[in-house]
This record gives sequence, structure tokens and C-alpha cells, in this order.
Amino acid sequence: MSKLRRLERESYLVQKAISENGEDLGLMDELKNLKKEVSECKDQLTAQSEELDLMLSCYKESQLSANQKLATMKGDKPVTTVRANEIVFKHAQWRLTETDGQLGISDLKLSNFL
Repeated sequence: MSKLRRLERESYLVQKAISENGEDLGLMDELKNLKKEVSECKDQLTAQSEELDLMLSCYKESQLSANQKLATMKGDKPVTTVRANEIVFKHAQWRLTETDGQLGISDLKLSNFL
């Protein structure tokens, strides 16, 4: 994240210099290279974020499994495990109809469900 912020800051400063000094060919090339680096950095950050999310999910799953095994080994009363899944969406629409699809019984619309 800090590398991305640094590249964006450098890009801003080069754009500011271009607007103040006019279009300099050297500055234009530098800006083009900085934009390319910013794009690559964002792609890399997205990939690492997805990988980290997967690793965290696996870790939570293994912790859940280990706790369940530990509880059964101790012979304690049965432990119920609560599992939570997070769902986030911008817009959802659901319609309940008769079996023939002609009569709408109910409509449900959800927006910005976080």
C-alpha cells in the first residue's frame, strides 16, 4: 500500500509540473511510466489481497476443526460449532410467484446490503 501511495504521489507531482511548465516530453514519458507502475502495483496488490483472504479462510477453518477435535478428545459435553459466512452485495431482487409464474405473491428488493 505504501508503494502504491508513493507512486500516486509521484504521479501527482509530475502532473502538477506538466500543468505548470507546459507539456515537456521528458515529463510526459515519466508520467506514462508512473501510470504503468501504478497499474501494475494495483494488480499485484489485488492478487496479494485475494491470496491473503484465502489464507485467512483456511486458517479459520483449521482452527475451527482443531477446536472441535479438542472438545471431542476431552470428552466434554458436545460442542456446537457456529459457522458464519459473510455476504455483501450491492443490489438483490427476489420475487415469489405461483407455480405457473403468473401471479406475483411477494417482491423483495435489497440495496447496499453490507
